[in-house]
Amino acid sequence: MTLLHALLPAAVVALGWFTTKTKLHRAHDLVERTDTSSNQRRNKPWSINTRRLMVVLVSSVSLWLGSQLTLFFNNYETSTGSPLERALAVGQKQEQEQEVKHKLMNSDHVLFEKRPEGMFPTGKKQIICHGSPRTASTLLFNMVAVCNFLHLKRNEPQLVPKIESKYAKEGIKFDDTSSDGLKIYKTHLDLDKLVTYDAVVFTTAVDRAEAATTKVNLKKQGLDVAYVQDMETLKEGGIPRIVHDFVVGYGLPKDDEERLIEFFSSWEVLRQCCGEQMSKYWRNDLTPEIYQRVTLSGIVEKNHPFCADHNIDEVEKAFMETELYKWLGEHENMRAFNKPSLRDKELNGTYCSSYNERVKTEALNFYGQPIYGEME
Repeated sequence: MTLLHALLPAAVVALGWFTTKTKLHRAHDLVERTDTSSNQRRNKPWSINTRRLMVVLVSSVSLWLGSQLTLFFNNYETSTGSPLERALAVGQKQEQEQEVKHKLMNSDHVLFEKRPEGMFPTGKKQIICHGSPRTASTLLFNMVAVCNFLHLKRNEPQLVPKIESKYAKEGIKFDDTSSDGLKIYKTHLDLDKLVTYDAVVFTTAVDRAEAATTKVNLKKQGLDVAYVQDMETLKEGGIPRIVHDFVVGYGLPKDDEERLIEFFSSWEVLRQCCGEQMSKYWRNDLTPEIYQRVTLSGIVEKNHPFCADHNIDEVEKAFMETELYKWLGEHENMRAFNKPSLRDKELNGTYCSSYNERVKTEALNFYGQPIYGEME
């Protein structure tokens, strides 16, 4: 029926064209015959003009009838065709609408949210955690990894052992896109230097205004931005605020929110006050005075009372007792998130105090190496 519907209007138009062409030839022959005698031509002007007018009318009616039949059968196909034909028509229309929506989403003027407000995408295989140094980018990286661990643990536990995470220094290469495992990358590289893959982007900003601008700009570049963590919100709401955003984003239950707050509240202290990537201010406080950095006024001062107020061994032990620490420890690929940084060794209850003592006696630098003579 579809082929017949398509051919019938074309046949009507062809018939009209053939009729027009035939009548034009006949009119032409008639004119040639009447040219043999000027008297005859003057005596039959009305007959020739009438024929020409009829040719024009027949052509116009044929074209109009063909267009109307085409319109009728197109509407008929969509509204009264077979169930399969109607389903195919609806599917084609939806695909066209999605294509238009995709083009508009990447335009400079229109932005579409492809998911409910606050929800993060969970179906893609690559996640990029991006941010400038000292903007809590490690907190973001760990939060993303641990929350994805919880999400998969509840929904697709068979994929938990396939989670891969690493720090990308020189570029990101997704060299195993056939794998069904989730890859989570941390980088300080500019996103515009990276090849655009089908990845989800988490990034950081200094304040809420920069976060909003960053999100809009990255979306305009065609990137799927899930979340922009800003220092202003982090300082005001602390770990509970960031955890809440991620619980909403990944659709985690209330008990997971409590586990995350307990886990990251201790981890935040360890991150600043323990290990190779501790706060530079706390490291300076611990370093022997001869190697300490001085302020702009030339005075060495103790400027990190936060860490000085904590018993670091007690914090380390409390961290190791959290339920989430134990869950992560059951999976070799997730144990790195049970440490202050990826560069640190595994905790044992006294790792932090032992490392801090080495900073005091050996003046260890950011890379865990002695800095003797570096600042003389």
